[in-house]
Amino acid sequence: AWRVWDKWGLDTLYASGGALEVDQYKATHAIEVPVNHPDEVQEIFDALSYKKGSAMVNMLFHSLGPEIFRQGLSLWLDKYKNSNSTTQDLWDCLATASRQPVGEIMQSWTRQEGFPVVSVTIAEDGKTWKVSQKRFSLTEQGEGLEPATKRAKGPVWTIPLLVRHAKVASSETVVMKETTIDIPAQGDFVILNAGVRAPMRVCYSADLLKLFEKKFASGSCPEELSPLDRVALASDGVAMTRARLQPVEPLLKLVKAMLLVETDQIVWLGILSSMKKLLKVVGKQAPALKELLAKLSLSQKKRLGWTQVEGEAEMDKLLRSSVLDLLGTCSDEETCREATERCLAHLCESHEAYPMPLGVPPVPTSTNTTKISMKQAFAANCPACGALDKPEAGVRGIALSVGLKKNPEFWTKMATLQAKSTNNEERDQLLYALGGHQDKTTLEQWVATCLDGSLPSQEWGTLFAGLSSNNFHDGLAWDLLVKHWDVVYREWGQSQFRMKGIVSDAMSACKDPSVAKKFFEDHPCDVAKLTIRQQLESMTANKQLEEASSAAEGCAQQLLTEF
Repeated sequence: AWRVWDKWGLDTLYASGGALEVDQYKATHAIEVPVNHPDEVQEIFDALSYKKGSAMVNMLFHSLGPEIFRQGLSLWLDKYKNSNSTTQDLWDCLATASRQPVGEIMQSWTRQEGFPVVSVTIAEDGKTWKVSQKRFSLTEQGEGLEPATKRAKGPVWTIPLLVRHAKVASSETVVMKETTIDIPAQGDFVILNAGVRAPMRVCYSADLLKLFEKKFASGSCPEELSPLDRVALASDGVAMTRARLQPVEPLLKLVKAMLLVETDQIVWLGILSSMKKLLKVVGKQAPALKELLAKLSLSQKKRLGWTQVEGEAEMDKLLRSSVLDLLGTCSDEETCREATERCLAHLCESHEAYPMPLGVPPVPTSTNTTKISMKQAFAANCPACGALDKPEAGVRGIALSVGLKKNPEFWTKMATLQAKSTNNEERDQLLYALGGHQDKTTLEQWVATCLDGSLPSQEWGTLFAGLSSNNFHDGLAWDLLVKHWDVVYREWGQSQFRMKGIVSDAMSACKDPSVAKKFFEDHPCDVAKLTIRQQLESMTANKQLEEASSAAEGCAQQLLTEF
């Protein structure tokens, strides 16, 4: 099954570039903003407008109910057919159909920047959940959410909060209009934003996180938590750790308990995506964390392997590449060896004479016997490279990236193949992999040649994305952008889409926000102003998260002893 809505929620909210990723900065914009010049239009038609906008409409759809929402939408389409309309016109029609203050609810989402983080803890008497909201920020939270009475007054959202209590079959919607509310407890835990209906994050108390961990550790996923609820637990946990709202240890303990019992592909995709964000910052200082995540992922790797199986679920195809990518990042020995074999096979010029992939099952017949072709019967390793499996397109990029990192001698063949390939997907995968090479001098010379005309300029974005992933030379992508700024800016300085990607990738490799800030003060880039401000915030948050490296390493070492 495609599971369209679960995948939509994963991509729209939690994936890299999702609504909660791009809207977590102080440097953001509201959905509804005044436009005073035509040049400003391009800036607001971005991932935030589309992804957060669609997430808010989805929230409203579920809040009003499908039938009422359709009635309001039909009323609006009929009333304003063949004419112009405003956002408020749509809210008014939905309000007429639902008899609810839709405009009041939605204006707090469309006219305010950012999104709320809702915290929850149990009252001292154990009978009430204490719930509070404030704007989420990566860099301004401090240690834990302060009581509402001690906070400076900030924006407040009208949140149709779907609440699910432990062992209660149905959910209830609580409209949260204030900074703090109390919700009567109906069990030992509560799930806020159940089903992930609203574009927001939840900060559960340490006691609740511990309770969730115990529920998973008992041997199964709590039935009260939907797949997206489980994705949110991990994704929100990483966000809370980056923002210093929670320590890293409860997150790692919870993730371990979840992955030991998790079987849902959507949840695996979401959790691995969240863990990769954590690894990108603390991975070098926390090798035990890599080992822990590799051990947890090996069961999925054993199930999925490197090759698609006829009739397998669509989500398995997506999960396969995510699992292998994580294992490659964690330097899992078996995965790196298999990636090297497949990389070698892909680069082998005589390999096409030995096309039978390893592991192709015999064809079953109606008599329960099997038959094999002559090719299968006499299939042998290619004498030129010794390998047999050539990687499928979905995992080829991983094989190439890991293969080159482990075998720098592959560089010449890989660079030659990239230059002559006419397959766009293969070109991108090779280009990205080449950026991870160990030899800094070779890379610097190659990049200079690429930017001098040997590489089409529309592929420069992939070039810098690959350089930003280089694990051997921190900051290389940034250093090379600075060195070749005039060339890059002359080519793409007026293209918001292309320039934002290049600047974002290069800045992600820079470790010192003050250096990047000074550079762009001296070299303004108007089409990427918002991206630059966001990346400066992200760099600051990453420096904060690096302080948790030793805690992550210690916790991972402890968890490894429990296997």
